[in-house]
Parts: sequence; C-alpha cells; structure tokens
Amino acid sequence: MAIKGSGSPMEAVDEYFDMLIKSRFIELVCESGEVNTLREFIHPYKAKKAGNSAYPILSITKDYGIVLQDEKFKKRIASVDTSSYKIVPRGLIVQGIHIDERNFGVQDLVEEGIVSPAYKLWSVNVDRADPYVVAYAMRSDYLTDYIESKFRGSIRRREHITDNDLLDAPANIPSMKHQKIFLEFVKQAEKSKTICKQIFQSLDNLVKSRFIEEFGSIDLSAQKPEWKEISSLGKILTGSTPKTNVPEYWDGEIKWIAPAELTSETFYVYDTERKITEEGRKSCSLNVLKPGVVLLSSRAPIGKVAIVGSEMYCNQGFKNIECGPELNNVYLYILLKYNTKYLDSLGRGATFKEISAKIVAGIRIPAPPRAQQDRFEEFIRQVDKSKFEVVQSLLRLKSKYIRTETPSKRTDCDL
Repeated sequence: MAIKGSGSPMEAVDEYFDMLIKSRFIELVCESGEVNTLREFIHPYKAKKAGNSAYPILSITKDYGIVLQDEKFKKRIASVDTSSYKIVPRGLIVQGIHIDERNFGVQDLVEEGIVSPAYKLWSVNVDRADPYVVAYAMRSDYLTDYIESKFRGSIRRREHITDNDLLDAPANIPSMKHQKIFLEFVKQAEKSKTICKQIFQSLDNLVKSRFIEEFGSIDLSAQKPEWKEISSLGKILTGSTPKTNVPEYWDGEIKWIAPAELTSETFYVYDTERKITEEGRKSCSLNVLKPGVVLLSSRAPIGKVAIVGSEMYCNQGFKNIECGPELNNVYLYILLKYNTKYLDSLGRGATFKEISAKIVAGIRIPAPPRAQQDRFEEFIRQVDKSKFEVVQSLLRLKSKYIRTETPSKRTDCDL
C-alpha cells in the first residue's frame, strides 16, 4: 500500500482505532461534567524491595504503556542484582519515568511482579476510578501539555517532575458511570481491530501461498546452485550518516532513512522521519536511491525490506538492491520479506550482527522469467488494493469524529 512515510495497513488500522477510542473518551469526559485533579484518584505507592525472593520481572512498552513480562529482558539482566527492585502488586499503575511521562500501564499480569527502581508506582483510589481509565487519562495529550507548560523556560528536564507536579495535573477522568461505558467501548473496539488485522493476515498468507504455487519454495536457505546471485541481477547501494554534531547538515529537505523507520509490514516508503541538507549530502558518500530500489536493512535489525517510493538517501544500516532488467522489484521484495530469519543468520560481528554488501551480493535467489515475475506483481497489486479499501473504509468514518483533542478544562467541552 502506498502510505506516506514508512506506514503500513496494520499501522493505519491501529491509528484509526486509537483515534476512535480517544474521541469516545473525550466525549465521555465532556458528558461527565466533573472537575478534578489526579490527586483525587491516585497517590504514590511505597513499594517493598524484592530482596532475595524470586519474582517475575515486568517491563513497560514505550508505545502503549502496557506492563508485560519480557523474556528477552529477563535474560538480558540475568546477571543483575534485582534485590533492590520494587515489588508491584496487581492493579498498580507503573510509570516509566526515564522514557516518557506518558508510559503509564496497569500491572495485571501476575499477583506480584518486580520492576527496577527507575519505575514509579501509583496506587489508584478504586472507589473513584478504574486503574485502566486512570492510566489512559495519564497518557493523554493534555498531561504532556500540562507538564511542558510547567517547565517552559526552565532548565529542569521533563523526566524530573515531582509527585506533586503530577498530582496537581488536571485529571480529565469521567464519572464511574461513564468509565464503565468507556471500558466497554474499548473492549468492542479492540475486537474490531483484531478482525481487521485477521483480514490482513489472511491476505498475507494468500500472498505467501501464491508465491510458492507460482515459483516453488520461498525459502532462500536452500541456496540452490541453479539460482542466480543478486549481484548478477542488480546493483548493491549503501549509505552513510552525515556528522550529527554539525547542525548545518541536518533539518533540511532531503529525505534520509534509517532502518528503525521500517516495520515488518512496510511496503512503499515515500517520506522519512529525518531530513538532511545539501551540505550534509555532500559531506559523506551517499548513493541516491531512486524510486523502485528495494531497501534491505543490514543491521539493527537485519532483514526489514521496503521499496523506495520517492528519491531519498539512507544511512549505513542498509544494503539496498537496484534491480536490473531480469528482476522485478516487487517479486524481490516479497521474496526477501519472507526470509528475515535466513537473512539474520547471515549476520556477522561480535558487538552487533551485520550483513555486508559482499554477503548480500552473493545471496542466490530464484530468477524465473521476467514476465512471470510481472504477473505475480499484478497479483500483489490486487491484494494491496484490498488492504487499501479496508483502510479507506475506516478513514471515511473519521468524518463522524466530534473531538480529537482532550480538553484541558471541562468548560472546553462547550466549544
């Protein structure tokens, strides 16, 4: 799907339902008509230390503020002394204070887990509010605006807000009656979101099945001798990064992409998060990536793919392929997309794994007749059109939105 930036149909669905939930929350805040501060709903929780006892380790996601057990996280800190970690009973709000003040999530995975001392814990007055509603309100835009207004012109950093700074913030939490309505709405919205994602997953499975039916196995790990090396079918293009300590190189108008901007669902990329100046482009060895070039991330992480939709440049974390006349870029994109594990297995390096241009150039891929590849591309276009129609159906419903911003005061609801 041709989505601006590095978006995907699934990301568009997430964005739509997030906006829908936000809109409903604001409506219920306005209907409730209550004026309050967070102090009426939460208070700091004095946690016990874990000591030498074994507890599940909890972490918090940056995007959604949901507390969860992370196996990779547990392995990474296996050698760390967790005796000073905080014990977190079920139902507490956990705040990731060193990441983003909007990282508020409810501990609901286990009866008791532990978090590092970097996290802050809040107890909820359950007679006044449901923990999930409070956590949602604490992640809302109005809280960020409030915090920023408190420290505008101050040398204090946002992550150093005090308990009182947060407790004095306007709560914008609806009445208990409206909270129950909101939670039921969220439940139904999540069900609808799941259905949309299941549709997309079914379409992706159809693509994979069609590829195997048309060309045989999609697994590149076989590396059959009759296959052709990528270097014989296209040109490998790399990138680099202008010096970050030179302001004149940055915030220009030239598109410049990094691997972190790609997701497992990205198809075409038309825009980038960061831009460089002409001076920045000239300062280092940068290959222009013209529309149609297949992006392939070669580190952090390895194996993310996309197709360039508009002219851009990239950092050193890519080994991209400019396809020759025998290779269809959409065919190559699908082939690489379903071989992430194989590509990752080719990574080399002690500090972090990376695949070199030489490794990418030597990867053997099946190269069926171009006409056959082109027919497969047309099938992909039809599948992509189906995804696009689902997203467009959702976007058309946006005209029903009443609000997209949480009021800072209840009187704003009259606007």
